[in-house]
Amino acid sequence: MIEIIIPEEEELTVDQLKEKREYHKKEIEKIDKELEALGVPVNVITPYMPKRRQTPYERTRGQVQATGNKWAMENFEATH
Repeated sequence: MIEIIIPEEEELTVDQLKEKREYHKKEIEKIDKELEALGVPVNVITPYMPKRRQTPYERTRGQVQATGNKWAMENFEATH
């Protein structure tokens, strides 16, 4: 049996993270220029930005708002 050992990622310092971010920013700009040269509209392609998760409060509030029941919203606001 072959055992695969995946090294743990070491924690990066703030300076290392800033450097890494700047590197990726430059890479994205480089790719954008290449796409523009090919005639591909860059504004159509956007980098993936994960959305933060909603809190239980936000999820519940959205569900109550979706019902359109103003009294339910009033009750929600009064209890949260």
